[in-house]
Amino acid sequence: MPTSLCLGELLFLWGDDGTVSCVQAATGEVKWQERLGKHYFGSPVCVDGRLFAVSTSGEVAVLRAADHFELLARNGLGETTHSTPAVAGGRMYIHASKHLFSIGGAPAGAKE
Repeated sequence: MPTSLCLGELLFLWGDDGTVSCVQAATGEVKWQERLGKHYFGSPVCVDGRLFAVSTSGEVAVLRAADHFELLARNGLGETTHSTPAVAGGRMYIHASKHLFSIGGAPAGAKE
């Protein structure tokens, strides 16, 4: 079961069946609820106002962390996973069944 994520006054609940809800934390008012499909085991993370969660089939769903629903992207990893993305040093790491994916950061060979 994915862990919920609180950002300011909004609480994001990501169910293992792919149902995502945004709730006003103080009142419990549901701002929106959408079903993305897929099955989720890992928890969502927030980076720069975007929610990232990875389905067990390896699809990364990206939503805007807002009081209105906005699906920004769906990106396939090509393999299964049960992990929660980790974020450090400008990179996102996703452990999948065969690979550790490193996403973001400076391009190889670029000076930082």
